[in-house]
Amino acid sequence: MKYLSILAITLMSAAAFMSSCGKDDDGTHCRFVSPSLILVDYTEAEMDTLILRRYEKTNSFTNLIDTAVFSKGEITYKEVGDDSFRITSNKEAFRKFSEELYQNDWEIYIPATGEKSRITEVKPRFLSGTDPGEECRSFAEFMRLDGNKREYTTWFGDGYRFFVTK
Repeated sequence: MKYLSILAITLMSAAAFMSSCGKDDDGTHCRFVSPSLILVDYTEAEMDTLILRRYEKTNSFTNLIDTAVFSKGEITYKEVGDDSFRITSNKEAFRKFSEELYQNDWEIYIPATGEKSRITEVKPRFLSGTDPGEECRSFAEFMRLDGNKREYTTWFGDGYRFFVTK
């Protein structure tokens, strides 16, 4: 009987944990999904190295936290237009960029061209699922890329991306 009680408590705790993304939850534990990074008008040779620099948020890019260098073999390129490629990577530093975009300011540097783009003021929107089995996701409601504001209403679809143009 004692073991049955322990099993019942364990199962109820597991069920509560798995459905913790409910409508009364603020959603801050939901996985953050950043907009897709799209490079526009870059040649294959220019895209063979990418550098991401993470800075302390709202500090005018003065306090560098860390730098990640991605070589051609660590980057995945998906053509999304005649002159555009979506950039991703399986490298841990890129995962950090994607999941923690809102926690810092970021600089994207293309060494072949010397061009930099800066991301600031990322405002996350934390959503919770409304059904116990529904996965919850959080996304950027808006952000600034090189000073220009980008606004998003959902993380679904082709509109949830930002463009770094040569």
